[in-house]
Amino acid sequence: MHKNYLFPNEHFGLITGRSTKLQLLNVLEEWTTRIDEGYTVDVVYTDSAKAFHSVLHRRLLLKLGIYGITGSVWQWIRSFLNNRNQPVAIRAITPSWTDIISGVLRAVS
Repeated sequence: MHKNYLFPNEHFGLITGRSTKLQLLNVLEEWTTRIDEGYTVDVVYTDSAKAFHSVLHRRLLLKLGIYGITGSVWQWIRSFLNNRNQPVAIRAITPSWTDIISGVLRAVS
């Protein structure tokens, strides 16, 4: 992702050396400058964390290829995403296992 410059300068999440605190300081500086210059600042915040739960793995792999991530790196990501499953229980009934075809994988504790 870094090699292909897929992260804009405004992106701070999950990047080494870029914290959300640093992002907040940068955006406050930008807003203050604009207000000092006589501009109006309108801000809309959204929480996109849930959006990652809907990413289909097949679509992600297709887009990575379009962005130039290919070869062994693409194969590694595909291998990581494929053949994953997780237990699903309803009302504490013995869980059955289902394939994971979308979302962010995370460790089960």
